Amino acid sequence: MRNKKAISPIIASVILIAITIALGAILISVARNYISAQEKGLDEKGARVQCATDVEFEFVKNASGAIACRDSTSGNIKVVVQNGPFKDVSAFAFTLIKTDGTVTTLNTLVTQAPLLKGGIDDYEIVNTAAISSISQIKAIPEVQWEGQAGPVACAEAEEIIYGAELKDGCPT
Repeated sequence: MRNKKAISPIIASVILIAITIALGAILISVARNYISAQEKGLDEKGARVQCATDVEFEFVKNASGAIACRDSTSGNIKVVVQNGPFKDVSAFAFTLIKTDGTVTTLNTLVTQAPLLKGGIDDYEIVNTAAISSISQIKAIPEVQWEGQAGPVACAEAEEIIYGAELKDGCPT
């Protein structure tokens, strides 16, 4: 009879060890998912910090002294952009704000060859002929960061052209 009683504590110990291992596996799985989510958040925050510190550009006055001009033939808005020294810009997204507060975001990015570090280039914002009474033009650069699948919009680095800086007629 004594031998049968001795089996019971061994079975209990085995069951306790199995439960402990199962709980440990669950805890490790939850911890891995949590850490993975935190790393992803840090990557996105890191890109935002880089946008704020490494992406800079400015609008340059054209030959007539205007920051932006509306082409008299096409009605499109033209700007000259000079990039800063740190990062190439892949594209720009432009948002036009009318004097009545209406916002028009141009879904198509103005893309051409990337604006290289320190480079300067002309950009034409198309499909703007029908938009009048513009009070602001916001430009948001898109930049390719290492480890990111595609370009990241850097809203932290946006620049604004005010309506008074938009002139009719562009120099040829």
